[in-house]
Amino acid sequence: HAVSAYLPALAQEDMRKNLAHLPIGKTYLYCKHTDDTLHHQSEMIDFTHTRRIVRHIRHLNKYLRAPVQQSKQFYFHVPEGYDGVNSAANLWEFSRKLREVPLETIHYHIERQDFRRWVADVLHDHELANRIQKITRRQLEGEDLREELAATVDLRFEELQKMV
Repeated sequence: HAVSAYLPALAQEDMRKNLAHLPIGKTYLYCKHTDDTLHHQSEMIDFTHTRRIVRHIRHLNKYLRAPVQQSKQFYFHVPEGYDGVNSAANLWEFSRKLREVPLETIHYHIERQDFRRWVADVLHDHELANRIQKITRRQLEGEDLREELAATVDLRFEELQKMV
């Protein structure tokens, strides 16, 4: 009823009919257009809303560069004697480490789906997790796997950085 005050009578009737049969998980977007002759037209757009790209846009900068808690960082399984840092605390570090860790480390985590799981469960980026899953299915090997994985994470980082 609160919306009715802002709609012309014809639009109110359309909206009542549509909302009465609105299935769970569906949303109607009401748009009010004005043409050159100032006659109002209403249009109902039916769409299904999806999951957020990231948990909350205002937390996006933290997700990209600020470190997650130490217990939630990604710890790379590296061979004995590896001299580099073996953890990543955010998406930016994760992207850099993919280019540095030994190939056997990447294969180890791909086979166990650790990358996909960390991105989905800790960073809450289901879009990137899906992209990583697709790479896993392609069964790439060696530097091809590393490059595809790193390029995918880099691209996602750039996409999200534009939203900040």
